[in-house]
Amino acid sequence: NNQEITAKWAYNYEEVMEEATTNLKSEKVAEYGIDEYGIGEYSDGTVLDDIAVNTTGNGDTVQVGFEAEIDGIFVSMQKIDVFYKTGKTYF
Repeated sequence: NNQEITAKWAYNYEEVMEEATTNLKSEKVAEYGIDEYGIGEYSDGTVLDDIAVNTTGNGDTVQVGFEAEIDGIFVSMQKIDVFYKTGKTYF
């Protein structure tokens, strides 16, 4: 269905957030990965690959958000991993 999703981030409570947009790939799934006669039992759904967004910026705090147009389509976020790299520290 090529669902579009936008990841947003900001540092130190900035009012304007940076953003990156990507399209989610989808494929039909059925119960236990078996699809009998083209009809999935219980429900069909969407399997998504991992989505990676490399953010830019620096600060003491980070805010993250996601935005998607929902029109009869379910979107579920299962996990967010945040990796950071320490840089120079000023006292």
